Amino acid sequence: MKREISQESALDETKKEIELLFEIAHASASKGDYHQAINIYNKIVKINEKSTPAWIAIGHCYSMLGDNYNALANYQQALTITPDSQVIDIHF
Repeated sequence: MKREISQESALDETKKEIELLFEIAHASASKGDYHQAINIYNKIVKINEKSTPAWIAIGHCYSMLGDNYNALANYQQALTITPDSQVIDIHF
């Protein structure tokens, strides 16, 4: 029982950390600091490599920087995880 509680607690902490990182990354992107936002979104995908929203956000940041090669690579990664994502279609 204690082990289950500590696993749940760890999952809750990870979820909170990811939510906080998203907030910080969105704020950076909103200010036009796309390089900083990309760094933070990359921290998210290191924690959860299946985070479609993070991959999409990284792609968007690269797109805003005019780096279409990396934008496309990150959008494709998101499509690999969520092939039917309509959000990704909007960015193409």
